[in-house]
Amino acid sequence: MMNRDKIFERIKKWIEDLNEEDCIVLVEGIKDVKALRSLGILCNIETINRGVSINTLIEQLKSKNKKVVILTDWDRTGNELTEKLIFFSSNTGLKYDLLYRKKIIVLFSKETYSIESIYKIYAKYIRTATHDKKL
Repeated sequence: MMNRDKIFERIKKWIEDLNEEDCIVLVEGIKDVKALRSLGILCNIETINRGVSINTLIEQLKSKNKKVVILTDWDRTGNELTEKLIFFSSNTGLKYDLLYRKKIIVLFSKETYSIESIYKIYAKYIRTATHDKKL
């Protein structure tokens, strides 16, 4: 099991790496966007839940000619959405990336199953790290 400092460093690296990508980050809803912005994610972030079909969404994303980083929750609904996104992306030739989702699941799976919760957990790590340095 990783200690808090190692997890904190991996989260910081995840944020830095994602910000270096020329991509569109795809999340489920607006709360996920807010959480990623709070973490410092600067990439273009799009939401799945915006009133269009998955197929239409994929076609819209494909027209932007960028890789799509899929960051859905890792609950049943998020996993089902991910499968649909992979299916439609594969059929249209949209380039997608699941690596960031896999990494965030490894880092947070013991504490949450949702993107919208990760900022609160990360903030807790920051407070713990700051407190430990004061001691």
